[in-house]
Amino acid sequence: MATVLLISPEEFKDKTSVNGNVDEKLLQQSILACQDIFVQNIIGTGIYRELKTQVQAGTLTALNETLLNECLQPAMRYWIMAECVRPLAMRFMNVGLQSKRTEVSNPLSSKELTETENHYRNRAEWYATRTVDYLCEHSNQYPLYLNAGNGVDIIQPQVNQYTTSLFLGGARKNPNIEVYDEPYRKNRR
Repeated sequence: MATVLLISPEEFKDKTSVNGNVDEKLLQQSILACQDIFVQNIIGTGIYRELKTQVQAGTLTALNETLLNECLQPAMRYWIMAECVRPLAMRFMNVGLQSKRTEVSNPLSSKELTETENHYRNRAEWYATRTVDYLCEHSNQYPLYLNAGNGVDIIQPQVNQYTTSLFLGGARKNPNIEVYDEPYRKNRR
């Protein structure tokens, strides 16, 4: 299938604070990664393929146009911003990885880059949760949402959009600690 973008680099730049002179080749890579990694996890492979086919053919249904314009693209804009922070700050050159510097600016520190990525990722997750809520509310109009298909290459929609680095699971060494293996079911180990 040809490369299909659910948001164009031009539209992305128009609706964000990203400067108009940013290389569209770098943005296109971030858009494609965002679509494949994040959007497909929200809506599942069924709707994702349907959207890409309709966008390519220019035949978006009213429902899919609403889904794309009002739900997915706001989330995508923030994911793209989070994804393009590092490619815009650093470049692979034939002498190695280089950070960009000009006479009137200095590159951000690694901590500042990470904070910026997290800021945009948090916003994207909020919009992604709104998209899941929309799809759940209108699931009867989006049959591919609940039935994305079968096969190992099919991604089922992911309902929980927030991520965290906090891990609460794992092996327990103390047999007196109560654990919850399933919601509302307490077990002793």
